[in-house]
Amino acid sequence: MIGAVICSLTASAQVVFADENGNEYANDATVTITEASYNDFDEFQMSLGNVYLKNTKGSSLAFNMTVNVTDLPANSNGFSCCFGSQCQNIQQAGIIYLNNCVFDVEEYGLSTSLHLIEWFPKVGQYGQCKAVISLSTGRTLNVIFDYAETNAVQGVATAKRVATICDAAGKRVNGLQKGLNIVRYSDGSIKKVMR
Repeated sequence: MIGAVICSLTASAQVVFADENGNEYANDATVTITEASYNDFDEFQMSLGNVYLKNTKGSSLAFNMTVNVTDLPANSNGFSCCFGSQCQNIQQAGIIYLNNCVFDVEEYGLSTSLHLIEWFPKVGQYGQCKAVISLSTGRTLNVIFDYAETNAVQGVATAKRVATICDAAGKRVNGLQKGLNIVRYSDGSIKKVMR
């Protein structure tokens, strides 16, 4: 009977993990990330950019996400998880709870990249970070960030660089702060970033 209940929850999941082509990952699948890059803020990171959340309901809905970071090397710059306006950062292994996440189909369409789930290894400090992402819809994804000497480093030379970062009051700050950040790039474009 318990197996039938679990299958029913999984089969009716309305938010699932998928690849860039929309193919759903099996529940409890394992994804290994081997590509490291520099993000728009010149932070060295490994992200879930090729893993997506897919909305199978077709309309906006709320869900909870739990990220259990089971292995976070001490020689790294931490782990960050963001969805919508919610962001949490940790510096050691632990659990991140993002409750009442809203999958707004007008904002995201029917799928959105999880590129803001990131591990920040130190350049040249090789190792692995492991996490288990669980959704309140009954779906789980195991993630291994594998930073090895042979990994490709993408985005080393980017044309668009961060020029300034300001807090919500417009005061310049020396990097992303908790809360709303206003980022101005070298090309004059501006982006609002929640941390």
